[in-house]
Amino acid sequence: MSVPNPLSIADLAVFVERFFSEDPGITRVALTGGEPMLQQRFIASWLRSAPPPVGCMLETAATVAGGLDELLPYIDTVSADIKLPSNSGERPLWHHHRQFLAKCGRAQVYLKMPVSDDTTKSRCAPARASRAKRFLGRRSTYSRSRIPKRALGRLDRRACSRC
Repeated sequence: MSVPNPLSIADLAVFVERFFSEDPGITRVALTGGEPMLQQRFIASWLRSAPPPVGCMLETAATVAGGLDELLPYIDTVSADIKLPSNSGERPLWHHHRQFLAKCGRAQVYLKMPVSDDTTKSRCAPARASRAKRFLGRRSTYSRSRIPKRALGRLDRRACSRC
């Protein structure tokens, strides 16, 4: 079957409706792929016009906060992928993560921090790594209302800022 690219909102609504009619056991929709926040206007338009009959999860790098307000009414879970600079080779994005998490409102926020064998062997000081572990590793799911503001501040100022 040939699918037009880019997809129109109407075409996307038809595809999603077909998935649900063919498999009523689908219980969630995950919005992912590349960085969905770069397509937030399209996603918000689709969710406004034809919301799926189940909950939606936003899978994101948690670095683009612009437009999040438009999506959150339709999102019940945010899966935020926090990458350590020592693993990704990219510059630290703690400030962007902090801004994003501060805007998550009442959505459940699931934080993920990929680690590797090199994580503790990198330039990241053990004390900084343990702070990040304490902040991110205590629970697997955080509600924004449960993230202390001082922890959000620690996230961009201290947690592995040099790794």
